[in-house]
Amino acid sequence: MNKFSAGGFYKIGCLLGNLVQAFNFVGKPGGTFPELTPRFIVATVKTIGEECRKIDLIQSAKCAERFVDEITEDAIPAAEVRIKLDCLQKLIFSEIDSELFMWIPGHRADWYSKPASSIVGAECCTRFPSIEREVEEAAKCYSAGRYTAAGFHLTRATEAGVQALARAISFAPPHNQWTLVFDKIERERQMPPANRPAHWKKHGKFLTEISADLKLVARVWRNDIMHLVATYGEEEAKELFEVIPKFLRDLAKKMDEKGKLY
Repeated sequence: MNKFSAGGFYKIGCLLGNLVQAFNFVGKPGGTFPELTPRFIVATVKTIGEECRKIDLIQSAKCAERFVDEITEDAIPAAEVRIKLDCLQKLIFSEIDSELFMWIPGHRADWYSKPASSIVGAECCTRFPSIEREVEEAAKCYSAGRYTAAGFHLTRATEAGVQALARAISFAPPHNQWTLVFDKIERERQMPPANRPAHWKKHGKFLTEISADLKLVARVWRNDIMHLVATYGEEEAKELFEVIPKFLRDLAKKMDEKGKLY
């Protein structure tokens, strides 16, 4: 999906319309156009071509460029210029008709280009760089009104937390299964304090809390969205953008994705 503003279409339409109206007003078949100087025509058609290229109307842009190349500083016969202008106008309309354009309302438009750091924080992006793409994809999906997809990418970002938690306790579960990580944490937690692994002595409280938080994420959101149970509307997606980023920010305060505990 390419990002563009409807202003580009409006500008092309205005430029084309103004040029056609000007020719209709001062032009005479077979005559020349003292008011419509070659410099003015070149500048207008060149701008039309540039705006076409911005919104990927490539053939129209090329047509405009050829148009510009064929205009000289001499007087221009009206009929010839009108034919070229008519061809350009028809090509633009034809090319636009072959595209599918979608509209994003203003209250979601800025989400399309939001960097991950503005959603989960710079520290989180530094300590968990692998989640940046997922968070930004979630923002794009939310902007486009694909709310379940936004939820999918957000909960997918929490996968980095589970993998980091496993590394922190020197555990390598097959297929990164969340349940096995939680079970391992619980078994270690239930050991007598003197028998627990070294990471529990300094980080036991954090390991207990983050494990509980990840279980909650799995139970409330991840499992359903991964197994075709849940679908989200805009309000549910907005809630996820409040809950999941907060969880990821809290996670990054105490851990990085390599499993290092702080």
